[in-house]
Amino acid sequence: MFQKVVMSLLVGMFSISAYAANRQGGAYAQPSNWVPYPWATELRFNMNSMQGVWKVGNDTNASLFYVRTSKDPGSQSNFLTIVERSSITCATLSTGFGKEENGTRVMAEMRDLRGKRYKMMLRQYSRSQVPTVTSLSAIRGKVTVLTIMFNGVNRTYNYPMSKLSDRVEFPCSPVKMFNN
Repeated sequence: MFQKVVMSLLVGMFSISAYAANRQGGAYAQPSNWVPYPWATELRFNMNSMQGVWKVGNDTNASLFYVRTSKDPGSQSNFLTIVERSSITCATLSTGFGKEENGTRVMAEMRDLRGKRYKMMLRQYSRSQVPTVTSLSAIRGKVTVLTIMFNGVNRTYNYPMSKLSDRVEFPCSPVKMFNN
């Protein structure tokens, strides 16, 4: 009896991890082992630089994040509205809402089309402190990093982000795949 319980727990944990590591259509199919912490210091987050379209992943399997910034006039808090799309099909993968926390991070709650939730954290670091990732685009000397935290998984996935456009109306063009 005990072995059956342990086995079912292990199978459940494996299936959750498999979902997190191989989510269909997104940039998370190949988790990044790159972690800026503890070698880099989080900088004050620049919400004004976040509006626009950001890319995470490689050219043939990327997620595009359409980010709109807003400010609550009553509390002066900054917010983000986020739509994640597949670069292959342009289909919406998830949507969410984020809020600036303690000046150095933005925390967002995302929900995919199946209703599954995950958390997303955005942080910024000095370009000079993350020399190991050469393909990063720095805005005013800051590199933006996306951290994904799937529910039920004790691991975070860190991805450097590249800004494609300052405009949220940036058109999504599906990546064309050719067979040789």
